[in-house]
Amino acid sequence: MSRIEALPTHIKAQVLAEALPWLKQLQARSSSSNTAATR
Repeated sequence: MSRIEALPTHIKAQVLAEALPWLKQLQARSSSSNTAATR
């Protein structure tokens, strides 16, 4: 975490913009697999 906090703000914003769609996809995938596993 400290390494990320040391980065300049514009780089952090770019990384967040790129990571958010991927994170949402990952979250949706994990939640769907979790519901499938509980069934």
